[in-house]
Amino acid sequence: MLRSVATTPLRVRYSLRLLSYTRPAMNNDTPANQRTDGPAFTSMLASLQQGFPAPSTIAVFNDSYKHAGHHGTADSQNKSESHIRLEIVSGSFAGLNLPKRHRMVYKLLEPDMKQYDVHAVQLLTRTPEEAAKK
Repeated sequence: MLRSVATTPLRVRYSLRLLSYTRPAMNNDTPANQRTDGPAFTSMLASLQQGFPAPSTIAVFNDSYKHAGHHGTADSQNKSESHIRLEIVSGSFAGLNLPKRHRMVYKLLEPDMKQYDVHAVQLLTRTPEEAAKK
């Protein structure tokens, strides 16, 4: 089950367990470019859930508000889910260097990024052992 373990308007942390998940309720006053319940996030989380075996932890951040009005964003159709930051902890990263970890995640997210015109995804990828040291 993908379950929320901490939420604020800018930060949603999910833990992957089994096959279903619950999504935290978003406040209607939360600006669209700070929400984490839109179609791009929903699709990306589903892709990550399928690609990483449990137990994994995924922290999702919508950084689109930081880039409002920037040159590339102004011309984009997707202004509310254009810049996404992910922090992923998974045993699947064991033995892989940083570029291989990022390629692994980007390969999973590529169809979603194209479909929803996501401009940027920032990644922090760690094994459970690396996360325990932090």
